[in-house]
This record gives sequence, structure tokens and C-alpha cells, in this order.
Amino acid sequence: MTQHTRGRFHYPLPQVKDAQLLLRDATGTLLSTIPIDSAEWYGWLQDHTHQSFSYQTPTGAITLRREQQRRGSYWYAYQSQRGKVHKAYAGKSEHLSLERLQTVAATLLQSSAIPSHVDVGLHLFGSPHLLSHQQNVALHSTKMFALLTYLALHRRPQSREHLATLFWPDSMAAAARKNLRNLLWSMHSALGIGIIQGNEQVTLKKYVWTDVQEFEQVCQQVAMQARGKLSSGMNVPLAPTEAGAHVATLMSLYQGPLLQGIQLNDLLELDLWLGAERERLQQQYFQALSTLIHIQAAAGKWSEVLTIAHSVVALDPLQESMYHMLMKAYAYLGQRTNALRQYDLLKAALDRELGVAPLVETQQLRDAIVNGTLHSDSITSPHDVPQKSAQSASKVNPSPFIGRQLEYDLLQNALAEAARSPGRAHVVLINGEVGIGKSMLWQTWSSSLQPGYTVVELQCLASTQALPFAPLITFLRSQQTMQRITALLPRPPLWVSDVAGLVPDLQAIIPNAGIPTALSSRDELLRMFEAIAQSVLALSSQPLVLWVDDLHWADQTTLDWFNYFVQRQGDKPLLVVAAYRPEDAPPSLIQFTAQWARLGILQHLSLSPLTQDESTALVIALGGEQARSAAIYEQSAGNPYFISELVRSAPHSVPTALADLLQARLERLPEVALQVLQAAAILLPDTDIPTLRRTSGRTEEETLEALENLFRAGLLREQGQQYAFVHPLVATIIVDHMSGIRRAALHRRVAAVLESMYAEEIPTVAGRLFRHYQAVNMGRQAAHFAEIAATYALSLAAPAEAVFFYQEALALAPTPLRQFGLGVALIWQGKLEDAKAVLEVAQGAFDEQGNWQGVAQTSFELAKLCLAMGDSHGVLRWAEQGREALVSTDDAAMHAVAQYLLGLGCRVCGHALLEAETHLLEASQLAQTAQYLELRATISVELGNVYAQQGDPARAVKACEEAVRLARRAKDRFQEILGHNNAAYYALLQGNLEWAQEHITIGLALAEKHAVAVPRQWLYSTQGELALAQKQWEEAATWFTRGLVEAEHYGNREQIANYHANLGLSAQGRGDLERAVLLLEQARTEATLIAAPHLHIQIHLWLTELYLLREEYAAAKEVLNRASKLLETSDLGLLRNCFQQLQTKLRSIL
Repeated sequence: MTQHTRGRFHYPLPQVKDAQLLLRDATGTLLSTIPIDSAEWYGWLQDHTHQSFSYQTPTGAITLRREQQRRGSYWYAYQSQRGKVHKAYAGKSEHLSLERLQTVAATLLQSSAIPSHVDVGLHLFGSPHLLSHQQNVALHSTKMFALLTYLALHRRPQSREHLATLFWPDSMAAAARKNLRNLLWSMHSALGIGIIQGNEQVTLKKYVWTDVQEFEQVCQQVAMQARGKLSSGMNVPLAPTEAGAHVATLMSLYQGPLLQGIQLNDLLELDLWLGAERERLQQQYFQALSTLIHIQAAAGKWSEVLTIAHSVVALDPLQESMYHMLMKAYAYLGQRTNALRQYDLLKAALDRELGVAPLVETQQLRDAIVNGTLHSDSITSPHDVPQKSAQSASKVNPSPFIGRQLEYDLLQNALAEAARSPGRAHVVLINGEVGIGKSMLWQTWSSSLQPGYTVVELQCLASTQALPFAPLITFLRSQQTMQRITALLPRPPLWVSDVAGLVPDLQAIIPNAGIPTALSSRDELLRMFEAIAQSVLALSSQPLVLWVDDLHWADQTTLDWFNYFVQRQGDKPLLVVAAYRPEDAPPSLIQFTAQWARLGILQHLSLSPLTQDESTALVIALGGEQARSAAIYEQSAGNPYFISELVRSAPHSVPTALADLLQARLERLPEVALQVLQAAAILLPDTDIPTLRRTSGRTEEETLEALENLFRAGLLREQGQQYAFVHPLVATIIVDHMSGIRRAALHRRVAAVLESMYAEEIPTVAGRLFRHYQAVNMGRQAAHFAEIAATYALSLAAPAEAVFFYQEALALAPTPLRQFGLGVALIWQGKLEDAKAVLEVAQGAFDEQGNWQGVAQTSFELAKLCLAMGDSHGVLRWAEQGREALVSTDDAAMHAVAQYLLGLGCRVCGHALLEAETHLLEASQLAQTAQYLELRATISVELGNVYAQQGDPARAVKACEEAVRLARRAKDRFQEILGHNNAAYYALLQGNLEWAQEHITIGLALAEKHAVAVPRQWLYSTQGELALAQKQWEEAATWFTRGLVEAEHYGNREQIANYHANLGLSAQGRGDLERAVLLLEQARTEATLIAAPHLHIQIHLWLTELYLLREEYAAAKEVLNRASKLLETSDLGLLRNCFQQLQTKLRSIL
């Protein structure tokens, strides 16, 4: 599985598949899915911590990566073909829709169609380019491509006068002709040869190949062949192979709209012509593909149908007929979930673009797929083939038969087809890995057959692969066959004598039975083949169904007979159904299947793993616990047999039957392949070729050969540049059965390889190194790399991973520094109480060591933590302790932090604002001396708070905007968000609502984008107060309610009191004065319990206004008198002004 680094983990690369983004954890477990084109999808793309993902399409996969350019970040798509990496521009995050992904994928995955012998190739579909001797020629002028396109599509010579007027309509005739000459000369210079001929009448030279011309020739050929076949009266479509060749050619030629990306807005007439040609050629493309897709659908080539339909939908997402084809194709291929998803995609596209619903026929198709009745209209009538009755169906227990209804219906269709064409065998090969349900499908289907069919079953065994005719001899010796042959006596057909040569039991009862042949003569062998065929056909005069289980284990002679039998002409309907595993199929079987496909008698039926919903249904049907279904699905990868064994086993254990089964497969592997597989199991989830090669100790050639063997064995599969186990249980069993010595040696080797390969970027692999050293009990090294991993995770804003690694490091080798790091990571996670406890332990440990710088640093972190928790006195207390620890050091940066926190503590505890300002200005000078950019931003935010409380909101706004600028330079998202929040609040105090809204919008967006949770408790408050100022009472209450939840989560008592007060103000605005009094009185009580003088006084003033509004003048006077006493010891200028206004108003009333 493709991996990418996040924090110290190496995570599977996010994957887009079936219009969903799949996100997995470090073990490959699916965490969540995000629908493409949803708001969550675009939010994920906008997050710059997400750098890449893969996109899986029916025709291949591409990787998309974010790349930083001068004007911002853009997505580019990459795909490797034949050793060359191809790159295509995908677009900005906001433009990366599913349609865009499909278009980019089609561009990269379809190879260039220019023949190798062509000297000059002009590619006009998609992004235009010109090739000369297979080398790209740079044409920098849009008009060059426009001119070449105009000549290519008109084909007849064009006059220079006409071209000059068309391309330079605003120029004088002479100037326009000169411009045309210059353009032709520039083109000639770029190419080194002339590709345009003629003097007054010009055209392209004949040796110039154009994709448009070849494209139109193929489209014309498709139309003529289709019409010709029909008009001839044959009523037979193009052959599927011929149609497939046309599809491949068209899709390789049509790389996108004509001159994609080129606009000719200043050339109106030419632009109109180009638009019309784009539409004409696209419709021609759609028409040709529509013809071809119906041919492939009629032939049952559903994979080809998917390829065609996806190509069309990528260009036009409103082509409802193509969604029909996608739904049918996925349904016939057994992928019902994908089939139904196509309906959802169509419905969303039609609603978004046209505001209409899908057609009734589309809804009916969806209902048929849901109800399992899609195939009912394609099965012949009861007069042609016996249908399954309710009585016969009831004989089969439907509970374990889950997720295979479509395959069941396909067998029914094959039976119907065989009944319609007697004399010709129909072969259905059911393929899939061991345990996927091939035999269960056969048993369920065959048990429902009505009387009138004879069923013959053959079983191939691995133990008899060296014995000629082994499964056939078993069949001939069966009681049923012996009775039938005996019934032919006393005058048996000649073939009975030949068969008796294989079955000694027959020689005793058949006179003149043949002597067993040595099978050396080809004629004798064919005679024997015919005799066995006759013995099979002689069992019944009715239509025959032959079942061969595990065909991959058939001996070569049996395989040769089987090939003879299915191609033999007879006079009775014959359906042959066989099950095999492709990874174990011998070359001869693969060759035979190719022959049968060419003869048109073969249908492949591939059984895919069950979906998660189907897996859950099977778990429940088998009596398992639904709570275990998700874990069982992950372990089984949707394999029904694995599911059944896991249901019967204890949780977190590997069933013995599965362990034995998989171990037997492992024992058949070559030694080198087993070593590479063991290395892959230890490396999980990071299994790329270089690391695999060095870990297994094999050469590159040996490693590649081993990987090919593992692919064929169905044990590993490619995932981009990485390799994943087909079944997670295989890796578990490999590790469990590996000796302790080898396991430890591989872990140590992996660690050494990673340290060597990533010597310059150890932090990116530290998490993996921790895991490998931990596995071999090398605690010191494991703790060391866990600490590095934690630090790296914090640098990537991944606090959860940081907490995990710090905890692991502390468990192995505790140090105060690691304890401190854990505290910081917990703060990032928003677990403030836990962080406080951890930091206090770290501070004590630093103190015991006499590490005064550690004491100071931890004290300062605790002071900042107290601010977030609303503990004003705690801020000042811890700041003082930190400053005392710095007595013996002249570290300017540390002293700057001390002065900042002292200034902060002075303000929040109600000390003189001038004292707070003095500390902060000194802190700013020290921070500038130490070039401590992050702290300067923090200090500016706090200076803004001081200026605002001094009654100067304009100065406060400037300080906050300076904080934003500094924080942005320092990439300190927390302070950048706070700066925007505070600037918004102070702009609101000035009455500048527009400026306030702009700042708070940016702050909220940054908090969401970077998942910075702590500032929400302030952001929601400011947004709510802005709504209050605009008299949007309900909206304000909504923001305050959300903010109260955040404040309560962090235990910030000051903010809790503030929110209760603001909720009171919103109630007052709605006219609910009773509730307003209750909330404001509650807030006043809460404020008295904490050191928050500014808020305490503000609540008194709000209460005074409320009591005046209620005409409760005595209560208003009492509250205002309390505010007066609180203001006596403060210099809160802004609040003092408000107090004086209320005092004047009250006096005028009294």
C-alpha cells in the first residue's frame, strides 16, 4: 500500500476510488471516507498538510501532488509508463472536482497515437503540441496553433487574404498580411522545416499527421461499418474485438476538447468557429463511442463498457445514457455498490447543473439492481429453459449465500444461452482466490436446477496432478456411470471398450474389453478423448451441465481432454462450469482459455471480495456478533471462508484452519520469495522495492523476480510504489511463524536500512525506527526515536501522534524534557487539565536536577496554560516562579518571555495597566534583541488588550494587526488567529463592523483549516458580539452557545462567565428581560469567584443598563454603586467612560 509520512507515522497514501476519498491509519485500517465534490472534500484539499493522494480509475492509477508555485499551491498529476514519468496540471484545490480528476486521468493514461514513422505530428485534442521526429517543438503563440488547427480542419487551401483578415481583423490589409508572413516565418524557424505550402493559397503539407484527421477517419469508419452491417440484412453488429480496437484508437486520439485551454476572445469570428468545431468533434466522439459501447454491451464485454462510459462521463457528466451503461456494467460484473453509486453521482450532477431528476427509466434500472431483478428480462421464457421455482429455491438455505446474487443470475443467463444453441458448448470459468466462494456459488445454483438437466461433477486434486485422467477415472468408476454403461450391454458401443481400458472394473463385465493404452499415439489419444466424451454424454439424453472444481489442479492429460470436449460439436445443449484460481493455473490452461475466448464460447466470472455491508450480513447469518463485524472484515478482506473461520474463533486470534491453509501456500514458495515476503511483513506498512531489497538481503533482480512470484501467488499486490498484502492475516501468520531470532534480525536490519537511507531526514522515519527498535526490546534507541517522532509530529501540527510518541518514550526512559514535551502536546490537543498535571511533574523534576532553564521554561508554559483555563492568579504566580529561576542567566529570549507573562498577569489580575504596559514593552525589546519573532507577535496581541482597556481601541487594532503580520512571518498559527480575533473585537468597539467581520472571518477560517481548537472559545464570542451589534439576536445566541461548550471543555471560567453575560444580552435584545436578568446575575456571581476585574466591572455595567430598561431604578443604582467601588482601584479607561454615561443617565431619572 502506498505510504506517505504524517507526523512520525507512515500512513497509507489517501486514495480516491469510486468517488470516495479513503483515509487509513498507519496499519492500513480504514478510518473514514469523504465523498468527492462534497464540502468536506474541498476542505481536505485546502488543508496544506495534505500533500498527495492517488486516484484509481478503471484503466489505471495516477498520483496527485500539491506543488508550491510563486502565486500559491497547485495540484499536479503523475503517472509512470514504460520507465517514463508523465506529468499533467490538475488545478487548484477548489477546481479539483471528480470530473476534473477523470479528465486528468484520461489525459495521462491514454498513450499518444502518433505513428512512429510520421515526421511531423500535430496534436490538437487536449493540450495542443507539435512533434517533429518525435521531439516536442515549442510554439509559444496561441495564433500558431489556431492557424494550424484552421488549416487542418478545412483541408482545402485557404487564401492568405482570408487568413490575414480572420486572424487580424482590426489591422489594415497590408499589416495583416505582414503579420501572417511573420507568423509563418516564426513557425518555420521553430520547426526548422516548412509544414505549410502554397503561395496565395496555403495548406498543410501532406506529410503532416494530425490527430483530428485520423480521429474523423475512425469515426467515419465506425459509422459506415455499423450502417453497412445493418443494411446488408445480416443484423449483426461489429465484432467485439474490432469494436475494441476502434475504442482504443479513439480514446488515445481524443485527449480532450479541441485546443483545450486556448481562448481567442479578441478574435470573435475565429472564436465562434473554434467553439462550433469543439462541439462538433465532441459530439462525433460521443456518437462513435455510443455505437461501440452498445456493441460491447451486447457481447457482454462489461469491462470495456466501463472504460468507454467513464471516458464519456469524464467529459460530459450529464450524459445519462452513459450512466445507464455504467450501472449495468457494474451490476453484471458483480459490483452492485458501484452500480448504485453511479445513480447517486448522476442524480447529484443533474440536480446541481440542471435542477432536474433522473429519467424514470434510470430509476427503474436502479430499482432492478437493488431488487436483484436486473437480469429477469434477459433470461429466455420458460418454454426455452426451466426456471428456478419457489419450491426448489427453498431447498437452499439463503443465509450463507450472501453477495453473489448477480453471479447467480449470470449462471442462469449462461444456461439460457446454452439452451438456445445446442451443438455448441458454453464455458463459464469462475475464478477467484481460495475461499472466495466458487464452490458455494456452484452448490447454491446447481441445487436449484429443475428436473430435465443432467449434472456431471468432476473434482481435481493437487495430490493427483501427476496421474493422467485422474478426475475422469474417478468419474468413470462412479456408481452412476457404471450403471449407465452396464445398461448398454449386451451390445455396447465401440467407445465402451476404449473406456474400459482406463477402468479395470469394466473389463470384468464387458466382453473383449480393450487393453489399457499407453497413450503414446496421437490417434489413440484422440480416440480415448472421444470415448470419454461419449461416456459423459451417454449419461442422459437431456441437456448436460458439467462442473469441474479446482481446474487448476487437473493433470495435463485431463486438461487436454477438457479442451477437446468443449470444442467438440454435439447435438445437445452443453454448459460447462469450472472453478479455478488464476494464480495457480498452469500455462496450458491459460492458453486454452485464450482459445475459447477467441471462439466466443467463454465467459469469465470473477468473484470479488464481499463488501463491508455484505461481510456484516454474513457474520450475522453465521451467528457472529455484529460488534465484531468491522474487525472481521478488516482481517478477512471480504473473503467468505476467512469470515466464517474468524466468526468461529475467539477475538484477536488466528483460526488454526486459516493458519494451516495460508502456511501451506507459503511453503510452496521459492526460498527467495519467502524471504522477501518475510521482509515485507516486518516492514509493514512501508514496503517499497529499495527497502525490501536491502532488508531481505537480495539483489534487485532477485527481489523483482520474487515479487512477480508473490503477485502470481496472490499474496502481495501493487499499491503505487508500495506493496500490500492481499490479506492482512498473511502478514500476521508470517510474523507468528517466524523464529524469534530471524524476526529480531529483520527488525534490526530494517532499522539499520532506514537510518542509512534517510540519514539526512531522520525525523521523517523516526516513528518507524521506534517501532522496529521497540520490537527487539532495544529500549534506549526506541525511546530516542520516539522522542524525535513526537517533536516532528508537533512540527506538523499532529498533536495526537505527538502525545502517543511522548508517552511511549516516557514509558521506556522517562526524562523531564520528555515530560515537558508531553505537556505541550496535550495543550495542543486541548486536554488542559492533563497538560497541567504533566507540566507540574516536569517542573518538579527539572527543579530536582537543578536545571533552572528547564524550571523557567516549564513555569512559563504553565502560566500560559493558566490563561487558557481562566486562572488569572495562576498566570502571575507561575510567571514569577519562572523569572526567579532565571536569576543566573542572561538569556534574552527567556527574560523576554518572563516579562511578557508578567505583563499579561498584571492585566488579567487587575493591576495597573501602566505596569502591565511597562513589562510588555520591555519584553518586546528583549524579544527583538533575541530575534524571537513568535514572541513579538504574542506581545503585540497582549499590548492590544492593554490599549483597549485603557480606552484606545484604535491603537489596540493597530497592535493586533502588527501581531498578525509578525505571526504570519513566524508561521505561528495560534497567534495569527488570536491577532485576527482581537483586531475584530476592537474594530467592533470602534464601530467598524465591516473591518471587524473581515478579521473574524479570517480567524475562523484559519482555526478550521489548521485544526487549532483552543482559540475557538474566543472566536465564537467575538462573532457572537458582532451579531449583537447588528441586532441579529438569534445568530448571536447560536455563536454564544457554541462558544460556551468550548469554554466549558477547557475549563476557562472567565470565558464561561463572559458567555453567560453575552447570552443575557442576546435575550435582552429579543425582549426576554427575565431571562436576561437571570443570565447576567449568574455571570456576575461567576465573575466574583475569579480574578477578572475587567469582565467583573463590565457585567455590572450591563446589568445597570438592563435594570434601567426594566425601570427598576433602585436595583440599577445598587449595581452601579458596586461598579463604582471596583473602578476606584483600576485604570480601565474605556469602562470608566461607560460608567460615567450610565451615572449621568441614572441621575437624570432620579
